[in-house]
Amino acid sequence: MFQLLLIARIREDTARPKPSGGLSGLGLLATAGGESAVAGVCKAEQGIAFTYIENPADDCPGYVIDYVTLLKREDADSPSNMHWQTTGDQLFICGGVMQKTFSVTAYLSSPFVTGGGYMTLDGLLAARLFEELQNVEAAHAAVPVRCNAGLACASGAIYEPVSVDRIAFVAQLRAGHSLNPDLIKKNKRGALHRDVNDTSLCNVMNAYTLVTAPTITWYGEGDGNEVMRLLAGVEFIGKRRASGFGRVTRWEIADGDLDGITGYAGEPLRPVPVEMFSGDDARPIVDAAWRLPYWSPVNRAACYVPTGAINA
Repeated sequence: MFQLLLIARIREDTARPKPSGGLSGLGLLATAGGESAVAGVCKAEQGIAFTYIENPADDCPGYVIDYVTLLKREDADSPSNMHWQTTGDQLFICGGVMQKTFSVTAYLSSPFVTGGGYMTLDGLLAARLFEELQNVEAAHAAVPVRCNAGLACASGAIYEPVSVDRIAFVAQLRAGHSLNPDLIKKNKRGALHRDVNDTSLCNVMNAYTLVTAPTITWYGEGDGNEVMRLLAGVEFIGKRRASGFGRVTRWEIADGDLDGITGYAGEPLRPVPVEMFSGDDARPIVDAAWRLPYWSPVNRAACYVPTGAINA
């Protein structure tokens, strides 16, 4: 089977090519099975299009031609269904068979705990990469999913709960045992406040949402092989993992039809800024974080969000 080579981790290039004749210069390469695949790439330095080459990244840094709508969605394998992909629309090389759009599923043997949010796939992958790289920026840059202007093609967690309950955990905050007293504000006499010394007043109860579901599924677009490599090391998911919640017994990946942003009915699969959303605009709009890092307030905006997400 012919394997289409796509540019991965393509470097920044500020000049967007302007090919003469639009996309009419695309080359199509017939395969042994009689099918065809996109074989043209842009010769950036000459502003023209030409036929298939073995190393497109070398001859056309920063650009590749790709399908607008995947052929599995019954769209034409023709220039009218092709467009330029730039550095902001990164694709990935796969040494074997590439899964461009995919679904990945975690099978659970225990309920998982969440404090709210959408449990996006890119957030999960970034956490795994941080464990390996120990660098936040490097981890975010290495997330193996397609990204368009900062918006990752990676859905939030999708599951059908058997039950949803509230659960509380008590934490003992013994300031005199776990904190340096020099870091604690003193009273007028220069001693610790009585409430801090009184350990009976230093217990904190945190409430979470407990979800019982057999599986959690995410949709995405990118390097499926790398996604599975990262997720293979994830044995627990959600909060309170050290207590045994959210145990994953296995991961499975399969070909998918969704890009991780919009569902079959036009619903958002993840937080998407209003100006970037092309689906059903009758959905609710809320203030939400929409890109990595999700904890940063600068990454919050008015977004369309999944209605099924737990925001407790």
